[in-house]
Amino acid sequence: MRVFADWQRELRAWERNREEALHAHTMRQAPTDSEARLWRAMRSSQPGVAFRRQVPLLGFIADFYAPSARLVVEVDGGYHARRVTADARRAVDEP
Repeated sequence: MRVFADWQRELRAWERNREEALHAHTMRQAPTDSEARLWRAMRSSQPGVAFRRQVPLLGFIADFYAPSARLVVEVDGGYHARRVTADARRAVDEP
């Protein structure tokens, strides 16, 4: 029975990772304006460190990740600004 439980746990982890990878792929196809600008600047300047975009990492999706430097860069753009507005509206609506 233990082998079956381990197998189920592995399957659920694989499905979560697959969902994160698909979501990251979708996000790479439609970057925010801030992400697109930064990516163009990083690609044209060749900073000496290779970055990857929209990488699933520890249950989150990092905007930019440099594995060799173990560096994560998160970009605040339009999405985050809209979230602040939505969060403020929700705080007012709560009793």
